[in-house]
Amino acid sequence: MSTPNELTSNPPPQNSGPPQYPPGSLADRLRMIVWLCFGLVFYALSWTFGPQQPLIQTTLYKFGHVTTLAFIGYWISRHALGRVSSNPSLGDMLGRALVMGSVIIAGSLGL
Repeated sequence: MSTPNELTSNPPPQNSGPPQYPPGSLADRLRMIVWLCFGLVFYALSWTFGPQQPLIQTTLYKFGHVTTLAFIGYWISRHALGRVSSNPSLGDMLGRALVMGSVIIAGSLGL
């Protein structure tokens, strides 16, 4: 039979945010590596299409730019703004979005 404390106790809260890795760990350093890999895949695909299909080649090349710049923007914002806690405020999220968006736009424009 259950005691009254067991019935009224709440289970521990589940963290619904991204996993929190210890700073400096390998998993922490490989964060967003998937975006970099996708960028490299897009660049490789654009190279394989060559000048035979310039529209597809240009589209894949631009996808490579955007995904690689997202990886770079993430790390710039992380170093500039620090690590985001598991419950970030609206200001933290907006700051990170502005830095990442600015890097992507500046890189896409060739600045």
